[in-house]
Amino acid sequence: MPSPNALDERIAVIEKKIEGGAVRGDLSKREYSRLRPQLAVVKYKSAKMEKDGVTEQAYMDLEHYLRGL
Repeated sequence: MPSPNALDERIAVIEKKIEGGAVRGDLSKREYSRLRPQLAVVKYKSAKMEKDGVTEQAYMDLEHYLRGL
């Protein structure tokens, strides 16, 4: 399993891509409004995982959500 810092970096890259896509017009308002809540779930799960400790299942869940973005 990667370190929590590596996951935070991946989340930051995805967030930057989503925000950049919205600014450039690459994402429609509908796509943006769908991706932002999904990203919020990933951030929440990441913070919870860091607080509660990394488990294999928590990591797999987070990977699933990250792939969806």
